[in-house]
Amino acid sequence: MQNKPGADSRRLILILGFIFFFIHIVFALLYFKERMLQEDAPFYIMKMVQQGVLVCEHNRFSVFLFQWMPLLALKSGASLQLVTAIYSVSIDIFLLLVFLFSVYALKNTSGALLIILFLCLALGRDFFVPITEYSLAIISALPLFGLSFDGSIKNEKKKLILASFLIIVAINFHPVSCIAIGFIILYELLASQKPTRKH
Repeated sequence: MQNKPGADSRRLILILGFIFFFIHIVFALLYFKERMLQEDAPFYIMKMVQQGVLVCEHNRFSVFLFQWMPLLALKSGASLQLVTAIYSVSIDIFLLLVFLFSVYALKNTSGALLIILFLCLALGRDFFVPITEYSLAIISALPLFGLSFDGSIKNEKKKLILASFLIIVAINFHPVSCIAIGFIILYELLASQKPTRKH
């Protein structure tokens, strides 16, 4: 039985993604102090410790998608050091889930690959300063890149709903994601001239 045409490339991107995120999560754990003790993270952690609840500033509820992990650790009696380490790792687990969402829910390996490339090239230099809503907003928008609607109407509606959910999450992280979303939509409009492919 032969594989489908895109099955090999999908498997390769999944393997690369798992290797990449394994390394990223290990580094997030090893260097959690350098990552967390700057930017907004100390503020969020201290408010979480003081109030014992999920922390949301400026109605950016998307942070709840990864804050629940350190909050559970806090509620379980973990030390401040362990809560901080889990906070650092939870963001990378969230990024892994966005990657998997792109591959499995949106069936879009182009967007998944772009997440890895963005983290390597754009944020590789700033690994120790990625805990901001700006980068999370942009990364959450990347699975939209290369998303095609060429299946049944039912599948297209499902993809459209999932893509809309992703857009809401990205914009809720920070409105700067509108730049990434706008660029992706503009690129896809220009690239979708082929009659055999709808974006």
